[in-house]
Amino acid sequence: MQVEAGALVRQTAERFGDQTALTSQARTLSFADLNAAANRVGSAVLELGARRGDRVGVLAYNTPEVVEAWFGFEKHNLVRAVLHSHFPMDAHVASLNHIEASTLIFDTRFAEQVDAARGKLTSVRHLVAIGPDTPDWATRFADLEAGGEPGDPYWDVDEDAPCFLQLTSGTTGQPRPGSRPTGRGRR
Repeated sequence: MQVEAGALVRQTAERFGDQTALTSQARTLSFADLNAAANRVGSAVLELGARRGDRVGVLAYNTPEVVEAWFGFEKHNLVRAVLHSHFPMDAHVASLNHIEASTLIFDTRFAEQVDAARGKLTSVRHLVAIGPDTPDWATRFADLEAGGEPGDPYWDVDEDAPCFLQLTSGTTGQPRPGSRPTGRGRR
């Protein structure tokens, strides 16, 4: 069965429009604004060169940009992998290489660690930075978002296609991925 990727984000925006969806110290977004921002981010990551189904690592703290990215990835059939901020960078490098991530979106507070690890990232081709002082080797998230398309993509995906990878190490060892399907349906 095919399902529309990110349909709930679009449907919620259609239903609640200008009502507040997200607030932070920096800004407030309506449901319609959040949907459009998610569309811009997802489409812009594809414009960077990522392809549908690619894995995208996210090493960041809770910010509106992370919410936009997560929804945008889902709507554009990009598989997000959350990298936990308390894990060492070597664990992130191993995880990104293991899942063959094409893109890493990171908070600029991790820029020094990411820079030191860039040569070890075998599959990551695109680096995007959230926050101030974006290094010259990364794309600024605000520029990425500004360049994307705000319209809904309406892409269908198979109900068993992965939506995200949850990396976990349990009590020992390197983090390993587990996945959750995008759609709902009988198994």
